[in-house]
Amino acid sequence: MPALTVRRAQPSVCWSMTVQAAAALATEIQSVEAELAALRTRSSRADGSAVLVAAAIQRLRDLQAVLGLARITDEPETVLIGRRVTIETDDGEQARFWLVLPADGDPDRGWIGADSPLGMALLDRRVGAQITVPAPGGAWEARVVDVG
Repeated sequence: MPALTVRRAQPSVCWSMTVQAAAALATEIQSVEAELAALRTRSSRADGSAVLVAAAIQRLRDLQAVLGLARITDEPETVLIGRRVTIETDDGEQARFWLVLPADGDPDRGWIGADSPLGMALLDRRVGAQITVPAPGGAWEARVVDVG
């Protein structure tokens, strides 16, 4: 019986981002490449750097995949990676945050990852759009009130 190969599903999403976000992504890719080269130089020693090399390789692949699926645009009043977004829920509560690269979300810093349920619901929406966010406790709705 042949061995099964498990592959990551290729996302069908297009990561819409600002020119500035794409430039920052390209810079981060270069930084990870440099870090990886330095780690590989040190990895000949038995100091546990093989784990760091593997993590850097995975981060590099993830960043390159996002860049490969990027749609760089400057559409006004549109939610894009690299823009600050304000939403308002049905009960009038507002929240403001930055939409950031997939897997880079950090709500404590005001960053929502584009691959999160909220990020996916917002990406490419315009000011005034109603969104529905799937959540374990039940879907909730909001409206995009500002994009800057």
